[in-house]
Amino acid sequence: MLTYETAHMIGDYMCWVAISLAAIQLVGLVLFISVLESWNKGIWIFDRRIWTLFNSLLLMAAFSVIGLNVAQILGDEKDRLTVWTQIFTACNEFCYLYYSWTRSKTIVKQVLPPIFETIMGYIVLGVPFFLCAQILLAGIPGIPPIACLLTDVGTGSSVVVFDAILTLSFIIFLRSNRSNSSTSSDPGLLVVAQQGLLACFACCLVLLAFLVCTVTFPSPLSSVALAATWALECLVPMPLIVMKIRIRFLVKGGDDQELAKAAAAAAVALDSIETNAGIASKSLTLKRGQI
Repeated sequence: MLTYETAHMIGDYMCWVAISLAAIQLVGLVLFISVLESWNKGIWIFDRRIWTLFNSLLLMAAFSVIGLNVAQILGDEKDRLTVWTQIFTACNEFCYLYYSWTRSKTIVKQVLPPIFETIMGYIVLGVPFFLCAQILLAGIPGIPPIACLLTDVGTGSSVVVFDAILTLSFIIFLRSNRSNSSTSSDPGLLVVAQQGLLACFACCLVLLAFLVCTVTFPSPLSSVALAATWALECLVPMPLIVMKIRIRFLVKGGDDQELAKAAAAAAVALDSIETNAGIASKSLTLKRGQI
């Protein structure tokens, strides 16, 4: 029979695996940005043009996964959901939402009515307020449960709607490009749709783990499911990092001159967004509570 002690041991093991994977992502991304991108653009690795907002968001996402799982391991046995856990979770969600929205809004505009773009814009602007409220409430003792519940519902429902719209737009876009094979599509947008769909799938895994945690609370299985929720967060930045790398190599490669030109145009547009974008929010729904 699963005991709390065994559950916490299993949870800590999963967190260490997630820390290792996130560290590999972080190191690989730093090497890619500092070496390959600087070489390709012909500028020094410490140039501000290399360390764009988007690059910073990806680095912050990978680092926040490490911090989140370290906080889970070091957290008090009676209160595994610490203030630091909320801070790192908020950072990770913010990075995911803002990065995904800025990369994907062109696809949403193409395949869905304007109302969906408006809804997603409001979500990206509104979720940071809920995230900040969650951090503040986590640090104040004696807060009524209803206050925590309201912030959880606000964040969770917003992110679910955001992911649902993204998933729908990616599926429509990819199916449309398959059926219209004669039409040449922007290869950069195809990469965004493919990798974005994987990121949405990773978010679904995290939400599923948290659902198991909620349904089985309180029990040792709930503790394992909560640790799995934090650990699975390491899968969310991975498709976004691969998205960036694929687009860059798409620009460099190519026997097909038209493909290279289209990819280059996509990358130039993305670089422009990276340089001039302003700030908003991130990923998944995770409630506050004691396990």
